[in-house]
Amino acid sequence: MKKRYEEGGIEALKEISRRKPNLRNRVPEDAEKACEYPTFGQVRVAAKLASRGMTISPAGVRCVWERHEFEAAKKRLATPEEKVAKEG
Repeated sequence: MKKRYEEGGIEALKEISRRKPNLRNRVPEDAEKACEYPTFGQVRVAAKLASRGMTISPAGVRCVWERHEFEAAKKRLATPEEKVAKEG
């Protein structure tokens, strides 16, 4: 930091940026939005997506659920009902 300041002043310190996220490991958007089987567990959902040609591990399914706050089956079951209530 000190060396950067001495070489470029305050502007050199502002240019420090974080590493860009690695999106190679990101789940495809259509798989992320798929919540067609709310009663299935993460292993069954991963198997269903694999039969469609989407490769995602059961742990990956769990991470997607946590990202969208669907980690409990109760929350996954409530979601379609809430969508219908909002639309109607």
